[in-house]
Amino acid sequence: MKKCKEESYNILEIKVKDYDKELLDSRIIAEKNRSLQARLKNDSPATHKMNLNDEPFRMIKNKIKTIELRLEDEKRKLLKINDFIEFTNKSTKEIITVKIIKLHHYKNFEDLYKAFKDKTILGYEKSEEANPKDMLKYYTQENINMYGVLGIEIELTSL
Repeated sequence: MKKCKEESYNILEIKVKDYDKELLDSRIIAEKNRSLQARLKNDSPATHKMNLNDEPFRMIKNKIKTIELRLEDEKRKLLKINDFIEFTNKSTKEIITVKIIKLHHYKNFEDLYKAFKDKTILGYEKSEEANPKDMLKYYTQENINMYGVLGIEIELTSL
């Protein structure tokens, strides 16, 4: 008879044996979902913090770029309309605050790009060719497939 090694996990104060890790994973996911549900029921806007490279930061500050593109990972699933985002410029450490006015959910960046005719709102210069593959500089195809993508429509609230 095979003996199972017992392991302790501090997460959610659950003790499991090594063959029960799948059960632990499902309990962790359920707890995250409960936290997310509680967050979504809360009516008061939250402030989220994100970093930006200098060029997209300046485009948002100058009210040219109005849609920020991100993976729809666990952090971005917490975003709600009317929440705020504090963007920090990675180069200068300058901070601007924007308000989320709409969230655009897509399977991938190709679908997101097709939805917007004016690519300047996505952060492209008028003379540039907009290419969804540009996002592979920031995210792996595997993560895009796993999480999907999000276009965060924003308006500048402060300078």
